[in-house]
Amino acid sequence: MSGQRVAEGMSRFTIVSHNAGWFAGTPMASDDPGEPNAKIVARLAEVYRGLSPDALCLQQVQSAEAFGAIQDALGMVGTYCPGGAFPQYGGAVFWRDAIGAPVCESGSLDPPAQHMWQIVQLYGASGCVSVANIQLPASRQLGHRSAARLRIVEMAHLLHHIPRPAILVGDLNEQPNGVLGTHLGRQGFVDAGQLGGQPFYPTCLSGGRGDQIWTDVMHGVHLVRYGMASVSELDCHLPEVSYLADHLPVWAQIEL
Repeated sequence: MSGQRVAEGMSRFTIVSHNAGWFAGTPMASDDPGEPNAKIVARLAEVYRGLSPDALCLQQVQSAEAFGAIQDALGMVGTYCPGGAFPQYGGAVFWRDAIGAPVCESGSLDPPAQHMWQIVQLYGASGCVSVANIQLPASRQLGHRSAARLRIVEMAHLLHHIPRPAILVGDLNEQPNGVLGTHLGRQGFVDAGQLGGQPFYPTCLSGGRGDQIWTDVMHGVHLVRYGMASVSELDCHLPEVSYLADHLPVWAQIEL
């Protein structure tokens, strides 16, 4: 079972990551969200619970009030980080019981990230693993070259602050075989989608695999299983909303 001691000297954790799209459903009207849709919060909370996460990492959480609504629906302990240059691009990490504790977030540093990253440690029988919840800059907002450069800068900043062993999850706004992926490979991380046999399966309804999980194989983080929710799980029958979100939740079960 996830989070339990499964063999002498080993711990397993299930990490779920999702760009929740401000809990507004898709199609979305704009990048300036209001309060989350309570019905979508409730439906997505059911999807998350069905994945039995030890830690749940969410991107595009627009406010502390939205974080509170999601936390109430989940019934999990958590921490919230507002976005930097774009405050609505905040993030949240929730964890099961008392196995986690926040370490660092981009909002507490100068300069802050354009969107956000945050680091939480999970504690198991054989030690702890750092979980980084990330949303990196998008080309749509900065242009291709500027966004690509800033993604490398922000990732380097995160890696400077994260205790190892670690797992990196979130919306990286770049394909895993790009410059950023090469950089992460040099730092000892491996793409869980590649390891899990799903290197090309899209994580966004519009295509591409910008939602990623990278495991710190250099420091003993081993992938047990990798997967993602199905499109059908995000079907929505609310007025003017086709799907609960335009990104699929992705997950990895890891072993230390």
